[in-house]
Amino acid sequence: MKRALTFLALAGLSGAAMAQQQQDPLSQIQIGVSPGWYLPTSKDLQDAFGAQIFTLGLGPVSTSRPVSNKLSPTFNIIGADRDGNRFLQVPVTLGYEWHFGDDKSSTFPFARLDAGLSYYNFDIGSASGSGVGYVGSATVGYVLSQNLQVSAKYYLFQDRDGINFNGLQLAVTIALFHL
Repeated sequence: MKRALTFLALAGLSGAAMAQQQQDPLSQIQIGVSPGWYLPTSKDLQDAFGAQIFTLGLGPVSTSRPVSNKLSPTFNIIGADRDGNRFLQVPVTLGYEWHFGDDKSSTFPFARLDAGLSYYNFDIGSASGSGVGYVGSATVGYVLSQNLQVSAKYYLFQDRDGINFNGLQLAVTIALFHL
């Protein structure tokens, strides 16, 4: 129960940070989709789901240049269900992003570091569980336009019952409309 409350508190802080960021005219929050692939590093996940897991995210995205020196939230859903095995990770993080290139350009490369909590729920082989654990991630990407970016994000999830959920997520983020 204590972990669930901690997770909800972090989610609330992320929502407040998103609201603050939305009010900033230099950075707008949009609703978008992020199709991509999750490449798990653990043999357990690869045996259960394959070396590549297709993912499709839907939710708040920001492809605009955020104001420098501010923390901003991220939220993601990663999961799979195959042959009686399933897993779900929902990382909610705060992170800092660095931009490279011309400050006035709408296209630019970026790097980002995040830390936070992740809700997990899994049933893989003889291991199963649910709860909240720690997560960190490092991202590199390129903003191609105000509505499109590509990225590679490596997640470090807290191990659960001997199963490692770490992996690389490759995604294209397409912003559909502004909030």
